[in-house]
Amino acid sequence: MALVASVSATSLLAQTRAVTLEQAVQLALDVQPAMVQARGQVETADATKLSWYGSWLPTLSASSSASTNSSTRWDDRTQTTITGSSASYSGGISASLTLFDGLSRLAEGRAANADIESADASLVNQTFQTMLQTKQTFFSAVSAEELVRISDTRIERATEQLNIAKEKLAAGTATRSDTLRSFVEVANARLQRLNAVTQL
Repeated sequence: MALVASVSATSLLAQTRAVTLEQAVQLALDVQPAMVQARGQVETADATKLSWYGSWLPTLSASSSASTNSSTRWDDRTQTTITGSSASYSGGISASLTLFDGLSRLAEGRAANADIESADASLVNQTFQTMLQTKQTFFSAVSAEELVRISDTRIERATEQLNIAKEKLAAGTATRSDTLRSFVEVANARLQRLNAVTQL
C-alpha cells in the first residue's frame, strides 16, 4: 500500500494535495535547484566534448567576387558610338586541417572526458542525496500527521472525561480536583496537537 502525505500549499489550514512517496521523490528530482544544477553541469560537459570532436574536422571557408567593365568605341561605318559592358564572376572554397598542434587537442580531450566523469558522478551523488532527503521529509510528515490524529483522539477522550467530571461535580459525586485534572488533560492534549501541527 502506497504511503501518502498531505503537502500544504500556503498554510497548515490551507488546501492540501496528497502525494505518494514516489511522486514526492520524482517532484524533488525534477525541480530541486541542486538537481537542476547537476544536470546542467552534465550538459555543459557533454557540449564541451562535442566541441572537442569538432576541432578535429577541417575548417572550410568560401569566397566570391564579381566585377563589371564598360567601354565605348567609335564605329566609322555607322558613324556612332558603341557602348559595351562585360561581367565576370569568381568563387572558391578552401579547407584547412591542423595536422599537429603539440598534442594540445589530446590534452583537451582527456580534460573533457574527466569533466564528463566528474559531472556524471556529481549527478549520481546529488540524485541519491535528494532521494534520501525527500524520503526523510516525507516520513517525518507522515509521522507528524499520525501524531495529529492521535492527539485528536486524545482531545476527544479528554473532553468526554472533563464533561463527565463536571457532571459528577454538579451531582456531588466528584471533587473539584477531579475536574481540574480532566481540564489539565484536555489542555495537554491540545498542546500535543499544536506541536504535531507545527511539524507538518
